[in-house]
Formats: sequence, C-alpha cells, structure tokens
Amino acid sequence: MRAAAPLKRDPGPPDVTGSTGLTPEQRYRGARVVASAATDARDCASLLATLGLKAADGVVGARRGHEH
Repeated sequence: MRAAAPLKRDPGPPDVTGSTGLTPEQRYRGARVVASAATDARDCASLLATLGLKAADGVVGARRGHEH
C-alpha cells in the first residue's frame, strides 16, 4: 500500500493579507460594519480586535486601489 501524498494548502489569491485571510476590501467593509453597529469607541475597539481587524482597516486609504 502506498503512503498518501501530503495535502498542499491553497495559498489563496495574491491580494489576501493578514492572518484572517481577508482581502483589503473585505477588511474595509468589515471594519465599517462593526463601527456602525458598535455602541461606543470601546465597544468598537473590542469587536474589531475580536474579529482580527484594526480601526485603520476602515479608513478609505486602507483599500488599495479603491480610493474615493
């Protein structure tokens, strides 16, 4: 019986960043949704940290190639 070949991980698309594996656009949208639902700055910071996001992810300049 042959040994099974090791599985290779798919590295994902090249524009995926961070340990969450989200694109800059996804990080931007996620941070904006969290900020809009948070009750105050402390709640927002806590929720962002829980999701592995940063406040800077919700800034327009953080969206590479998508500036408005």
